[in-house]
Amino acid sequence: MATPEAISEFRSEHGLDRPLIVQYLSFIGGILRGDLGKSVRYEEPVLDLFLERVSATLQLGLAAYLVAIVVGISAGVYSGYRAGSILDKSIRVLVLIGQAVPGFYLGLMLIIIFAVELRWFPTGGRGGFRHLVLPTITLSAYLTTVVLRFTRSAMIDVLHQDYIRTARGKGVPEKLVLLRHAFRNVLIPIVTILGVQSRVVLTGAVVTETVFSWPGIGRLTVQAIQTRDFPMIQGNVFIITCMVVFLNLAVDLMYGYLDPRIKVSGAR
Repeated sequence: MATPEAISEFRSEHGLDRPLIVQYLSFIGGILRGDLGKSVRYEEPVLDLFLERVSATLQLGLAAYLVAIVVGISAGVYSGYRAGSILDKSIRVLVLIGQAVPGFYLGLMLIIIFAVELRWFPTGGRGGFRHLVLPTITLSAYLTTVVLRFTRSAMIDVLHQDYIRTARGKGVPEKLVLLRHAFRNVLIPIVTILGVQSRVVLTGAVVTETVFSWPGIGRLTVQAIQTRDFPMIQGNVFIITCMVVFLNLAVDLMYGYLDPRIKVSGAR
């Protein structure tokens, strides 16, 4: 319903009347200056809006990572050590369920059961610890099952290596065999999968934050898509991509600490 004059003024203000290659080069130049453009909806710099919301997403993402690391690694190590037991089979069934249930469905079920029916937790929003519980469970469910499955597989493989049999043959206590010899070698595939799955946490936050009205960058991105706020969308996608690349780089650097042989081979 805008007038042609208003449309022309809008296009000129946002640089949409220039050739595409000029718009692209302008966007790249803005990135180098820390300028990701101005939001069409809020009429504020995209970077400022992102920085306002990123703390909420980081809080939720770190909580999900912590749950995945503690629960996934602990259950995976035990499941791999007791492979074939009844508890191991039960854990594997839970892994299948955790990887099959969509995040939005899990979130809605948690809200209905624990927020609406039992009233143990709030239905949404950001506040204290109680506000964080249900979104964290929803966001960490898939990551936890992935970490658990990879930890179990790596543990089973490591426990059949010659150096494990040698350590046991020398009379090393079983607890030390697991912690010092087996678990350290299991860490490399675990760290790898945590780095690779960082994108799942960041993209999964879009669904989780929408379901629980969590004021993070995921919900901000969804709102930008609904209102066709393209500068906001491309700015968020660009920063999230950089975060994923940085996390994977950090994982590569950790390999040298976890396995000195990698550092030595790289030096050669």
